[in-house]
Amino acid sequence: MLGAESSPSGPESRKAQQFVRDLSRSLEVANAAVHAEARKEGGPRGMATTATLVGLSERRAYAAQIGDSRAYLVRDGSIIR
Repeated sequence: MLGAESSPSGPESRKAQQFVRDLSRSLEVANAAVHAEARKEGGPRGMATTATLVGLSERRAYAAQIGDSRAYLVRDGSIIR
């Protein structure tokens, strides 16, 4: 499953919206490459993708993930998934 957390809104955030699309797309491309390799005859069996990416744009953090990896924010003694 692929997800991009927290979609930016507002006219000043077009750059951030493109950034989120690019972040998500990079995971989709990587996932497709891994699956293509795994489907090859004689290819690795049970191969899968799991990744979590976090990028910063316009003073905001955006997370995209695929598989069962997770990102956690640690701030002021609290942990948020």
